[in-house]
Amino acid sequence: MSCVVCSEVILNPSDLIICTGECQANFHLTCAGYSDKSRKLTPALKKKWLCVSCLAATKSSTPKDENPGLQQPSSSETQAFLDQLSRNIMDAMSNKLDEFKVFVSSKLDDFQKSLDFQSDVIKDLKETVAQLTTTTSNLKLEYDQLKSENSTIKKELKYVKQEIVELQQYSRRSNIEINNLPEVENENLSDVLGKIGSLTQCNLKDNIVVAHRIQTFNKDKPKPIIVQFTSKPVRDSMLKLLKDRKLKTTDISPRSVDMPIYFNEHLAPDLKKLFYLARKFKTENNFLYCWIKDGKILLRKSESTRILRIKNEDDLNVQFNK
Repeated sequence: MSCVVCSEVILNPSDLIICTGECQANFHLTCAGYSDKSRKLTPALKKKWLCVSCLAATKSSTPKDENPGLQQPSSSETQAFLDQLSRNIMDAMSNKLDEFKVFVSSKLDDFQKSLDFQSDVIKDLKETVAQLTTTTSNLKLEYDQLKSENSTIKKELKYVKQEIVELQQYSRRSNIEINNLPEVENENLSDVLGKIGSLTQCNLKDNIVVAHRIQTFNKDKPKPIIVQFTSKPVRDSMLKLLKDRKLKTTDISPRSVDMPIYFNEHLAPDLKKLFYLARKFKTENNFLYCWIKDGKILLRKSESTRILRIKNEDDLNVQFNK
């Protein structure tokens, strides 16, 4: 139970005094206005004790000569009790206020520590963000530089590759490639080319340096024959005669399947692939002409349009976008 004055728990029963009036409130003896000597009040007297409020109420309703049994304090004692009660209340409030101040101060200290910690964290984060921003900026500069260098390298590589292809093609400037010519066991290419020469009325055998078959990825067709002539002018004149005659496989081997024999310039591998793409482009985009002349791939939309030279796949894309 708690004292109605100081609100503290009354631990010692000898310190307890209970108002026998209407309020039935609990008091410490000291909070009720009695000194330590009054702690020896007999239980009988305590059972008749009234607090100030209940005493005042009793006086207003009871005749003055009527004695309830316990002598009540005089007016001076009542005033002393009220003064003591006021001091006790003030002391209790002061103690509670001090406790509250200590509690608030502790919480403020904790809050300040937390605030300082958060401030340090934010400061570290700001420094980290600043470092990341600087790093990102530097990386972007490096990326832009590498991108520029890569673009330059690509252009140079494209130029070098074009130069290599042209050199490879230059080494083939005196060659022709013959396709669809049937293979026979133990064939003699010199005799075969001699027969082709007689059919086309050109002296092949005396103008050839070397002739041989090469491997091909298409196993269903005969291996192409590469023929090297003594010079490019000789190659050009022989190639024109061979193309004009339009020979067939049955002209060389009557028992073979009837197919046209193709005589073309001997192209470097990259140029051969580009020529295939150019012919595909011609078909898909309704161009009339696609041909090879002196190792150069040429396209023409119609008789009235200009001739386009195709050096690489990018040239086909440009023409397509047009």
